[in-house]
Amino acid sequence: MTFKNFVASYLNTGLISFDSDELNQQTFGANLFCFNGLLITFVLGLFSIYRGDIALSSVLLITSALFFITLIIIKYCSAEKSSAYAFNLSQIILIPLMLYLIYSGGYNNTGPLWIYLLPPIIFFFGGLRKGILNLTVFVLIASLLLFYPNEQLLLTKYNDVFKSRLLYSFICISTVFAFYEYARQVSYKSLCRLMTQLEEQAREDTLSGLQNRRGMLEKINYEYKRVKRNNEHMTMMMCDVDNFKKINDDFGHDTGDYIIKDLARIFTESIRETDVIGRWGGEEFLFMLPQTTEQQAYIVAEKLRKMIATTKFTHQQQTLELTVSIGIYEFCLGDSIDEAISSADSYLYQAKNLGRNVTVMAS
Repeated sequence: MTFKNFVASYLNTGLISFDSDELNQQTFGANLFCFNGLLITFVLGLFSIYRGDIALSSVLLITSALFFITLIIIKYCSAEKSSAYAFNLSQIILIPLMLYLIYSGGYNNTGPLWIYLLPPIIFFFGGLRKGILNLTVFVLIASLLLFYPNEQLLLTKYNDVFKSRLLYSFICISTVFAFYEYARQVSYKSLCRLMTQLEEQAREDTLSGLQNRRGMLEKINYEYKRVKRNNEHMTMMMCDVDNFKKINDDFGHDTGDYIIKDLARIFTESIRETDVIGRWGGEEFLFMLPQTTEQQAYIVAEKLRKMIATTKFTHQQQTLELTVSIGIYEFCLGDSIDEAISSADSYLYQAKNLGRNVTVMAS
């Protein structure tokens, strides 16, 4: 394996299919952060040994070892925890290292310049609130080190202008990244809400407000797995408006749309919360009745059929009378979802052949 392939393989460790893209980003960020931290601190540690700075080289090499240990932990832990490990790492390793560089001055008093790495890393892994809290603590400790009387808490010396400019610029950078993180979170939440709305719309029939075929199949599939696992009954009902084409031809499509919406309202108000209804297509409605036998479903179907037959539908000063035909099928052991729906549909057509305004089931 080439070095390039090795790096690419490592950076993508833990990147599998998740519902949250943000989790993938944090996992990739954790891998990249540890990999870079390991290389940079190790190389700088070797340079410090070459210059004879044993104290600084020891700190850098210990930090590099901690990065390596954390790298191994992240590699073998669940991906959901990797971002949390990376955030804790930034506190346990990175913040003390930056404070040490302020305290010692690092190489030729350039150590404090590394503290500008903190804001993006802290906010990326910790989010806005934790980031602000940790950076506030860091600024307070750094201020204590820099401005303690007679520089008694420092191993080196800085002039007052450098100290103040260092803290002011760090606070400015932190503020910018805090605003960026806030804007990112707002945008991410807005995007999530939009995606949720789009997903709901993709499963909803715009005219009736019921589940469409796609949404209905997803709910049936989910419920079917549950009832099979618990060995419960589940029954399908296919309902069709009789002579619906004649309604459209005689009264217009606006009236036909009104009928569909009003029927959806009546059906929704007449079933249990555990039942699911969808517009299967045109004037067809599919009912899923969990924990319901064929005989119990027949009672529900007859109640709906008689209710529709005695309801007066009024639209644009026109009064219409409707009837519906219903086919019922209870899931049997070994039935697929398609087979059950097809069976309910076949009983619906038997109801049509019997003269409409009829409920038909296997028994």
